[in-house]
Amino acid sequence: MTILDCLESKDETLKRETLELLFKMTNIQNVNTIVTKLILFLKSAIDGGFRKNLVNKICQLSERFAPDKEWFLRTMNLVFEYGSEFVDNTLLNNYLKLLNENYILEGEVFGVLIINQYLETLAKPQISDITTKMISWVVGEIGSSIYQNNPDMLKKLTEILLTTITNEFED
Repeated sequence: MTILDCLESKDETLKRETLELLFKMTNIQNVNTIVTKLILFLKSAIDGGFRKNLVNKICQLSERFAPDKEWFLRTMNLVFEYGSEFVDNTLLNNYLKLLNENYILEGEVFGVLIINQYLETLAKPQISDITTKMISWVVGEIGSSIYQNNPDMLKKLTEILLTTITNEFED
């Protein structure tokens, strides 16, 4: 906790060194505590370079040490919510690749979990373009695979997505 408190320093060098130390000392036992704290800093940090570094570190730690798939999804959703401006196409593509790989391994139950989480995200008042892009891919690829034999559900998913996209263009 003492190390985590160093992230609140006004000294940028100390904050960056602390982030690197936390990154190196994270393991499966402390990943939840450290990533939760890093997300809080992501949410409140102002410096763009520091925020970008936080996004990259949180993503790497989440991918490497996630205690379970649901935790990983929740964590990545928070990254998209609070740091989407620093999610580049490479990071997005890696995330989508992981989602797809896990969907192939875990099957429909995991796919439904993903779809349900992103339907909740779509209900939020404002979501970023990159988040909309990610959700569009999930609905298009995984949703259409799961609901290919259920045209009503597929139509509902498409309508929800189109409504969200249309509302964003109007704003």
